[in-house]
Amino acid sequence: MSFPAALLLGGAVQVAVAIAFTGASESAYRGVPSGLGLLFSVVAGVLAGPLAGILVALEGGAGFVIFVTNGELGGWVAVVLWIVAAGVAGAIADRYRETGRERDIAHASERRARQAAESESARLAHLHNLTGRLADAVTVRDVCGALVDTAIGSLGADASGVALLSPDGTELERVAARGFPDDVLEAWSRFPADSPVIARDVIREHSVVTLGSAEEALERYPVLASFGEGYPMGALAAAPLLAGDELLGVLGVNFRAPRRFTLEDESLLLAIGRQCGQAIERARLFEAEQRALRRAARLQEVTARLARAVTTEDAARAILRGATGSVGADAASIALASDDGRSLRVSPGVLSNGTLRLRPPFEISMNDRAVLAHVYRDGRALWIASPDEWEARFAEGFGTQGDLGRCLYAVPIVAKGEAIGALAVYFREERGKPSAEEAELISSFAHQAGVALERARAYEVEHEAAMTLQRNLMPEGTGYSATVDVDGRYLPATRGVHVGGDWYDIVDRPDGTVAFAVGDIAGHGLQAAAAMGQVRSAWRALALSMTEPNAILASLDRFAGGVDGAFFSTILTLLLDPSRNALRYASAGHPPALVIEPDGSTRFLEGGRSVPLGLPFDLPRPQAQERLGPGSILVVYTDGLIERREEPLDRGLERLAEVASRVRAGSLAEISDELLELVADDRHDDVALLTIGPRHQLEVFRRTFPADPHELATMRADLRTWLERSGLPTETREDVVLACTEAATNAIEHAYIGRHGDVLIEAESKDGMLQVSVTDHGRWRHPRPDDSRGRGLELVRAVIGDVDVERGEGGTTVRMRVGIS
Repeated sequence: MSFPAALLLGGAVQVAVAIAFTGASESAYRGVPSGLGLLFSVVAGVLAGPLAGILVALEGGAGFVIFVTNGELGGWVAVVLWIVAAGVAGAIADRYRETGRERDIAHASERRARQAAESESARLAHLHNLTGRLADAVTVRDVCGALVDTAIGSLGADASGVALLSPDGTELERVAARGFPDDVLEAWSRFPADSPVIARDVIREHSVVTLGSAEEALERYPVLASFGEGYPMGALAAAPLLAGDELLGVLGVNFRAPRRFTLEDESLLLAIGRQCGQAIERARLFEAEQRALRRAARLQEVTARLARAVTTEDAARAILRGATGSVGADAASIALASDDGRSLRVSPGVLSNGTLRLRPPFEISMNDRAVLAHVYRDGRALWIASPDEWEARFAEGFGTQGDLGRCLYAVPIVAKGEAIGALAVYFREERGKPSAEEAELISSFAHQAGVALERARAYEVEHEAAMTLQRNLMPEGTGYSATVDVDGRYLPATRGVHVGGDWYDIVDRPDGTVAFAVGDIAGHGLQAAAAMGQVRSAWRALALSMTEPNAILASLDRFAGGVDGAFFSTILTLLLDPSRNALRYASAGHPPALVIEPDGSTRFLEGGRSVPLGLPFDLPRPQAQERLGPGSILVVYTDGLIERREEPLDRGLERLAEVASRVRAGSLAEISDELLELVADDRHDDVALLTIGPRHQLEVFRRTFPADPHELATMRADLRTWLERSGLPTETREDVVLACTEAATNAIEHAYIGRHGDVLIEAESKDGMLQVSVTDHGRWRHPRPDDSRGRGLELVRAVIGDVDVERGEGGTTVRMRVGIS
């Protein structure tokens, strides 16, 4: 009860009691009025405090003394007792109430402390859970994913997202998000840092920003109205992601219902932001370290590939593979300047399912409006950010390479201080300019390309010179002999080495025998090719003048001692008498010849062996002899046909014999083809092969074709194939093909004017002569004096001296004869 109420009500009741007992008997005086007055005073003191009880006692006591006791001393004594009792009761009641209030305050404080402890425990639990998630997170995306999950779980949010600042601080890129509509995520995957959204204010203030309702959010950021109904906008909050004082990005949380954010909420968001900012920084350092390791590994891989690259194509493939894989490009092109610097040879490569596929190279002018030509001329790197920019600035290059990507980065290739080309990488998706690290890596590839391509070019020049020299020194065609059938082959090495010194030769001797040789000059390159030419020439001279293989080798050994590059060369020389199938042979350190019998059995000729040529001591040169069976085939070769790295030579010989026994049927060319299947496309050594067999009578060649100029190409190809087995030299075979082509062309143009017809070509070998005829069944139009055409027969007679022409009602036949031996 309040103090005034107690005072008024208590006093009124006391006075009423005193008036009620006015004139009462002494016994009543001594009892009821006094007790009631004491009671009311004590009650007032208990309800309203000691002062109120004392005042009520005074009011009631005054009435009691005046109206009941008539001022007697006993009445005043009773009043004093009332006052003391009311004061004591009021004091006791006040103390009790104070104790209750203190207890209530203590209880309230305890509840608040418990709630604060629970809130702090929950905050610490969320932070502890986040710490565990971050400990497992390796990449920046892992960290941001854990951050989003923790923000939603700790605050009960409906959505959350993380956006990180670009290095220049002008853009934000969404890295992780949950609970937002897909169209919003797609539209805001990357956006300017000053966009009118909550992230802008977080970046400006470096502190937590909260909005408790949709109305407040829309008022502050009107652009949110365009996000649609699915966007959670009941309340919003965002916190900075800090690593020390550096701002890395923004964490946002969204609620569908309005929310009053507390200081604890803001504190939790700020703590999460700081903890995750440090984790993001650590993840970035880890990713940078991993990128550096990958770059180093990629550079090492490319360096290793370039060390093995021999040709410019090998080097270009290695560079293109490294350039695409290192920066996540989808394609790359390398352009090399021609020797005169007027054009660039462009080799594009496209990455498909992890495999680099080279496109056919093409030429562009150095002055073309193309990125590669511009970078080659300008000598500086260039970034093209979009197809529109590419097409506007370099229309010609966009037309030929626009399908490789939407943006590209190109750098010059420099060797010995001079630009020799350009390298470009292409991206199918538009993106930002390559970072400094990426640009440095691409420049490193371009530098490596310059060194490797310069080396490859030097190799190719020497290789081509050596190959030209060797082709000029080798026998023409696949080999020729008047008395036996021969198929000769030479395959240069394809990997890791220059042109080799393997060779073969065939000589028809005056006594009717045939001399064969297969040799291998130690070493590679121009010196080996030059030494091979000298040794081969010496062998030809000796093979014509000497009658025994061992004598040829002995003389050749003395000759080789004075030839640079001929030291430790090997050679197998053979003399074959086709009339008796008698064979004599001698080997200077060379692999043994192989005999393929008609029944398919095989055997090696192991006799007549001695040391290689050019050694500084004189040793005997033995020889051996064999009599070949009818139909036997002789195979001689160099070690490139049988040798394999880390494999015994005997295994290569066994493999050769196995293959030879399976392919005995067919022509010599077919046998050679099958034996060369033993050689891999990726060869480290060159190969020389001679397959020798008895002379077979050629079957008759007969071809009938429509009188149409388009049929001549097929006829020429068929005739050339048949003539290769005729025993004629290459030049004579080509003369026969030319003469037949002219005769057939005349028949097409003059025999069938205005109508259709056929042309027949026949050829056969008979009595040491090759007889060829070209026949039509039409009527020729004789040329007019002023007609420059129709004179092909004059050319035929100029090429083939022995020519007859038979004309009749049934057509015309041109007959030609060429001596075979």
